[in-house]
Amino acid sequence: MARHANARHGRVAVTVEDGEVAITIEDDGAGFDATGLGARGGLGLSGIAERARILGGRSTIRSSAGQGTTVSVNLPRSKG
Repeated sequence: MARHANARHGRVAVTVEDGEVAITIEDDGAGFDATGLGARGGLGLSGIAERARILGGRSTIRSSAGQGTTVSVNLPRSKG
């Protein structure tokens, strides 16, 4: 987080409700333009989105220059 985002603070929250595991990661870093993120490939944030999809979940990435970044991942809870 500090290496790429120049963030001073970060927060991670994990909740379980309604059959879903929700994970939210936020930072107060430099932010970036998140449009077209998937087109760039790589194993970072676009990799998170791909892995969430494979597991039957979804992800969102919200960021803008100077405003930090929030990554949210919602995954179906495992039965068992």
